[in-house]
Amino acid sequence: MTKKRRCPECNQWMAIDMVNCDCGWKAVKEAAPVVADHRCAYQHSGLRCPYPGTNSSSTHASTTWYCLDHYRNLNDLKRSIEILMEAEKNFIAVMEERIHWTIKLIPELYEKAKKGIRELSFKLFRK
Repeated sequence: MTKKRRCPECNQWMAIDMVNCDCGWKAVKEAAPVVADHRCAYQHSGLRCPYPGTNSSSTHASTTWYCLDHYRNLNDLKRSIEILMEAEKNFIAVMEERIHWTIKLIPELYEKAKKGIRELSFKLFRK
């Protein structure tokens, strides 16, 4: 005997393994959660740029994104490697410079932003 269940849309009986019904109902597959990765996509020798990816040659989100410096220098390997090494070395200082000036006016928000940068740096570099 085949196990059956009722269609959630029309309440007709259907086999348990059916993924659609005659009424037009279709089972929705549960997609794996998408983990957004907002970092620059530039990589070299196993290292990846820690800066946020802000520039792309496409208007669609499914393409690669690069930080402004790597985007400008994609055709210059030597300069791109220099940018990567500089990003690894000065990440915290550069990101703190990028904190918006209005946040710097409120000491609590400024400290919270700096703490977030330090935590991100720890996650990226395991320092």
